[in-house]
Amino acid sequence: MTTKLYVLKIRFKHILKGFLRLLKRVLTLNFKKKMQPTIGRTYKVKNTPTGKQSTNGPGTKPGDGVCKVKITRKKSAQKNQNGQMYQGVITECDATISQMGYYVGNQYNFYEYELEVGPYNKEAIQKQIDSVNEKKSELDKEITDLNAKMEWMDAVGVDEFDEDEYKVYKTLSLLEDNNVGKVEKMREIAKLIKQ
Repeated sequence: MTTKLYVLKIRFKHILKGFLRLLKRVLTLNFKKKMQPTIGRTYKVKNTPTGKQSTNGPGTKPGDGVCKVKITRKKSAQKNQNGQMYQGVITECDATISQMGYYVGNQYNFYEYELEVGPYNKEAIQKQIDSVNEKKSELDKEITDLNAKMEWMDAVGVDEFDEDEYKVYKTLSLLEDNNVGKVEKMREIAKLIKQ
C-alpha cells in the first residue's frame, strides 16, 4: 500500500470517528460539557455556593428572590481564584430584590458560578442542535468526497491518489452525463477547478 493511500485511509478513519462522536452527542443530547456565559444572553442569578466569594449582587444569598441579568461583558482582568467575573444589567427582578436596593437597569458584577448557565429552554437547545447539525453536514460532505476519491482509485486501478487526474476524470464524467444541464455542468467543473 502506498503512503498516499495509507494517509487517505487514516484521514477517512479519523473523520469517521469524529462523525460518530458527533452523532452520539446529538442522539443522546449530551450537555455535560461546562457551558460558559455568553455576552448578550440573559441568565438567572443563583445563590452563591457555600465557601465561595459573593460579588454582593442580587440573588446571591439563600431566600433573596429571583433576578435575571443580561451579560454585557466579560471582565478579562477580573479572573481570580473564584473564577471568571462577568458584568451584567438586571433585566428582571421580583419585589424582594427591589426592596433590597437592586433595580432593573442597574449593572452588577457576577462570578460565573452565580449564573445559571445551560440550555434551559427549547430555543437554546435547538441552537445547539443546529450547530452540531452544521458540523455534521460538513463532516458528511468530507466523507462523501473521500469516498468518491477511493471509488475513483478503485475504478482507475491506482494505489496512489493524483488530484489532477481525479479532476480530469470528474470533468469527463460530468461532460458525458446527459442528465445534467449545461449550467450545472459549468458550475460543477468550476468547483473542481477551484479545489
